[in-house]
Amino acid sequence: MALLNELRPEMETCLEGFAVIDGKLRVVTSQLFIEPMAASPKAIQAFLRERGFLPVNDSAWYHAGHGLALFDVRPANVLEHDGLLYPVDIMPLVPGARMKALIFEAMKRRG
Repeated sequence: MALLNELRPEMETCLEGFAVIDGKLRVVTSQLFIEPMAASPKAIQAFLRERGFLPVNDSAWYHAGHGLALFDVRPANVLEHDGLLYPVDIMPLVPGARMKALIFEAMKRRG
Protein backbone atom coordinates (compact mmCIF):
# COMPACT_ATOMS: atom_id res chain seq x y z
CA MET A 1 0.00 0.00 0.00
CA ALA A 2 2.86 2.38 0.73
CA LEU A 3 4.29 1.76 -2.73
CA LEU A 4 0.90 2.39 -4.34
CA ASN A 5 0.62 5.62 -2.38
CA GLU A 6 4.04 6.69 -3.69
CA LEU A 7 2.92 6.03 -7.26
CA ARG A 8 -0.47 7.79 -6.87
CA PRO A 9 -0.84 9.51 -3.47
CA GLU A 10 -4.15 11.11 -4.46
CA MET A 11 -5.75 7.61 -4.39
CA GLU A 12 -5.58 7.78 -0.59
CA THR A 13 -5.01 4.04 -0.12
CA CYS A 14 -5.54 3.30 3.60
CA LEU A 15 -5.39 0.32 5.90
CA GLU A 16 -8.78 0.23 7.59
CA GLY A 17 -8.19 -2.84 9.72
CA PHE A 18 -8.56 -6.59 9.82
CA ALA A 19 -11.60 -8.86 9.76
CA VAL A 20 -12.23 -12.56 10.15
CA ILE A 21 -14.47 -13.75 7.31
CA ASP A 22 -15.38 -17.43 6.98
CA GLY A 23 -12.70 -18.23 9.54
CA LYS A 24 -9.93 -16.49 7.57
CA LEU A 25 -8.13 -13.31 8.51
CA ARG A 26 -8.65 -10.58 5.85
CA VAL A 27 -6.97 -7.22 5.40
CA VAL A 28 -9.47 -4.39 4.88
CA THR A 29 -8.32 -1.41 2.79
CA SER A 30 -9.96 1.59 1.17
CA GLN A 31 -9.21 3.91 -1.71
CA LEU A 32 -10.70 7.08 -3.08
CA PHE A 33 -13.89 6.25 -5.01
CA ILE A 34 -13.86 7.04 -8.70
CA GLU A 35 -16.22 5.93 -11.45
CA PRO A 36 -14.69 2.71 -12.73
CA MET A 37 -13.58 2.83 -16.33
CA ALA A 38 -10.77 0.53 -17.37
CA ALA A 39 -7.82 2.33 -18.91
CA SER A 40 -6.71 1.28 -22.38
CA PRO A 41 -3.44 -0.66 -22.77
CA LYS A 42 -2.07 2.27 -24.82
CA ALA A 43 -2.89 4.76 -22.03
CA ILE A 44 -1.31 2.47 -19.42
CA GLN A 45 1.87 2.11 -21.48
CA ALA A 46 2.15 5.89 -21.95
CA PHE A 47 1.49 6.51 -18.23
CA LEU A 48 4.23 4.12 -17.13
CA ARG A 49 6.78 5.10 -19.78
CA GLU A 50 6.35 8.80 -18.84
CA ARG A 51 7.35 7.83 -15.32
CA GLY A 52 10.44 5.89 -16.40
CA PHE A 53 9.08 2.33 -16.26
CA LEU A 54 10.10 -0.22 -18.90
CA PRO A 55 8.01 -3.24 -19.88
CA VAL A 56 9.05 -6.64 -18.58
CA ASN A 57 6.16 -8.48 -20.25
CA ASP A 58 2.53 -7.71 -21.10
CA SER A 59 1.56 -7.10 -17.46
CA ALA A 60 4.81 -6.31 -15.63
CA TRP A 61 6.95 -3.14 -15.59
CA TYR A 62 10.23 -2.17 -13.96
CA HIS A 63 11.82 1.16 -12.96
CA ALA A 64 15.57 0.70 -12.55
CA GLY A 65 16.11 4.10 -10.90
CA HIS A 66 13.65 3.31 -8.12
CA GLY A 67 14.23 -0.45 -8.12
CA LEU A 68 10.47 -0.90 -8.32
CA ALA A 69 8.57 -3.61 -10.19
CA LEU A 70 4.84 -3.50 -10.94
CA PHE A 71 2.92 -6.70 -11.62
CA ASP A 72 -0.62 -7.47 -12.82
CA VAL A 73 -0.72 -4.16 -14.69
CA ARG A 74 -3.71 -4.52 -16.99
CA PRO A 75 -6.82 -2.52 -17.85
CA ALA A 76 -8.94 -4.18 -15.16
CA ASN A 77 -6.44 -2.97 -12.52
CA VAL A 78 -5.88 0.56 -13.81
CA LEU A 79 -8.82 2.94 -13.91
CA GLU A 80 -9.17 6.13 -15.91
CA HIS A 81 -11.10 9.14 -14.62
CA ASP A 82 -11.09 12.67 -16.04
CA GLY A 83 -8.07 11.85 -18.19
CA LEU A 84 -5.98 10.58 -15.27
CA LEU A 85 -4.95 6.97 -14.60
CA TYR A 86 -5.24 5.33 -11.20
CA PRO A 87 -3.61 1.96 -10.46
CA VAL A 88 -6.04 0.31 -8.05
CA ASP A 89 -5.12 -3.36 -7.95
CA ILE A 90 -1.59 -3.70 -9.26
CA MET A 91 1.13 -5.40 -7.22
CA PRO A 92 4.19 -3.22 -6.57
CA LEU A 93 7.35 -4.92 -5.34
CA VAL A 94 10.93 -3.96 -4.58
CA PRO A 95 12.53 -7.13 -5.96
CA GLY A 96 15.43 -8.92 -4.34
CA ALA A 97 18.49 -10.00 -6.28
CA ARG A 98 16.99 -13.23 -7.68
CA MET A 99 13.76 -11.57 -8.81
CA LYS A 100 15.71 -8.66 -10.28
CA ALA A 101 17.82 -11.10 -12.33
CA LEU A 102 14.62 -12.72 -13.66
CA ILE A 103 13.20 -9.30 -14.53
CA PHE A 104 16.37 -8.29 -16.42
CA GLU A 105 16.42 -11.61 -18.27
CA ALA A 106 12.78 -11.17 -19.34
CA MET A 107 13.48 -7.60 -20.46
CA LYS A 108 16.49 -8.76 -22.47
CA ARG A 109 14.40 -11.45 -24.22
CA ARG A 110 11.74 -8.86 -24.98
CA GLY A 111 14.32 -6.68 -26.72
